[in-house]
Amino acid sequence: MLNVKLRPGLELSIEHYQLHDRWNIPKCDEALPPLSDSLNRFEMCFQISRQNCDRDGFMGAGQTTFCASGLAVSGEWEQLQQHPVMSVSMHIEPELVVDFWGEDDRDIDVNWNKLFQTEQPCFVDSGSITPQMQVALQQILNCPYRGAIARMYLESKVWELMALQLAQMKDDNRSNQYSLKSEDRDRLYLAQQILGDRLDHPPSLTDLAQEIGLNECSLKRGFRQLFGTTVFGYLYQQRMEYARQLLQQRELNVGQVAKKVGYASQSRFATAFRKKFGINPKVFARRSLGNLTIY
Repeated sequence: MLNVKLRPGLELSIEHYQLHDRWNIPKCDEALPPLSDSLNRFEMCFQISRQNCDRDGFMGAGQTTFCASGLAVSGEWEQLQQHPVMSVSMHIEPELVVDFWGEDDRDIDVNWNKLFQTEQPCFVDSGSITPQMQVALQQILNCPYRGAIARMYLESKVWELMALQLAQMKDDNRSNQYSLKSEDRDRLYLAQQILGDRLDHPPSLTDLAQEIGLNECSLKRGFRQLFGTTVFGYLYQQRMEYARQLLQQRELNVGQVAKKVGYASQSRFATAFRKKFGINPKVFARRSLGNLTIY
C-alpha cells in the first residue's frame, strides 16, 4: 500500500496486492461524526480490480464510491483469494473543497445539503468508472515525475477525478439507470461479473444474454445505461487493466499475458494495449510503480 500526502488535508492511497487465503475484514457502512457543525469529510474510492463480497454480491472492478462524512466499521466483508486487488482512494478535508462553491453554485452543481451539511449523517453515491476516470487513474498509477512536481501532478489528477465524480452524480443520463427494473439490474450485474471472470474466454453476446435471462437487445441497452459503456467496451477495459497488472508483476512474458487475457495473437494484443495505454506492452513491462515514489 502506498500513501502519499499531497498537502495538508489531501491524501492519496494506492493498494495493490493479492491474497492467498480468504480473509474477513470489517465492513464500512455507518457514518462517522462530521468534522465540524457544518462540514463533512470526503472520501473517493476507485476499485480497479475485484476485491470484496458480502451477501449483496461483489464490489466489482470498475466501481467507484463517493462518501461525504466518511464511514465507520460495522459488520464484515469477505476478501477473496487469488484475485489481484487494486484500488485508488483519496481523503479530502472539506475546507479544500468548499471554496470552489460560490453561493450561486450551490443549487446548480450538486446537492449542497447532502455534501456539506449535517441534516443526513452520511451521503454515499456509487457508480461506474468512466473512460475519462480510467485515463486519470492510469496517469496516477504511472506518474512520470518525482518530488514536488509529482505531488503537483497527482493533486491535479485528484481534483480531475473529483470533478468527474461530481459530474457523474448530477448527470441526467445516470439517473436513467433507476428506470431499470430491479431484477434486470441484478441480471446486468451478473453479466458484468461473468465478463470479469472469463476474460480469456468470454461468452458471445447471444450466449451472455441467454445466461443472464435477458434478450440481446435488452442486454446491450441496459449494460450501456447501467455501466456507461458497451459490453465489448467493458470487456476490453477489463482485459487491458488485467494485462497491465500482469505485466507489472513480471511473472509472465507478453505472449503469456496476451493468452491470459484472451488474445490468441500477440500482435493484436500489442495493438490493443498501445491503443489503451499509449505504450508497447514490452516497454511497459520494464517499468515499475517505483515512479510513484515521492521524496
